[in-house]
Amino acid sequence: MSKQTGEVGIEPRRKKILNLLSANGRVRVAELSNFFGISEVTIRHDLAELESEGLLARVHGGAESTHRAYYTLSLSDRLKQNEEAKRQIAVKTASQIGDGDTIILDSGTTTLMVAQEIRSKKGITALTNSLTIASELSNAPAVNIILLGGSLNTKNLFAYGDDTAA
Repeated sequence: MSKQTGEVGIEPRRKKILNLLSANGRVRVAELSNFFGISEVTIRHDLAELESEGLLARVHGGAESTHRAYYTLSLSDRLKQNEEAKRQIAVKTASQIGDGDTIILDSGTTTLMVAQEIRSKKGITALTNSLTIASELSNAPAVNIILLGGSLNTKNLFAYGDDTAA
């Protein structure tokens, strides 16, 4: 990271921090301080503000992308992130699925909640690449489950790759 030349305002600086974070996945306070030619205290304040907006996750010595941070969380922790919004989406989505429909549920916590909401529907055929969603629907006798194959992501229990693409 080469040093930034010229004075940069707060918003452009924070946007540049997010761009660096997007490109590198992680930024360090000391490097940002040197890059912008400002104090580490100011950088920490920027990172705190960006974290409060949900745009990054602060870690010791810097910050990392919330995208990366989210996917390093366990399933139960990811389910708790924005839980109410996910539940509302799941309820709304499930209300649009009728008995006898065929649906595709990609892996994810919101789609897992959709699966929970459709268990009582009749004659549903659900295609999924998620072992977790397949397991959730396995307790619903009126739902036919088609599990898509591929390479297995053992941490998050979903299949991926060319065999999974429809």
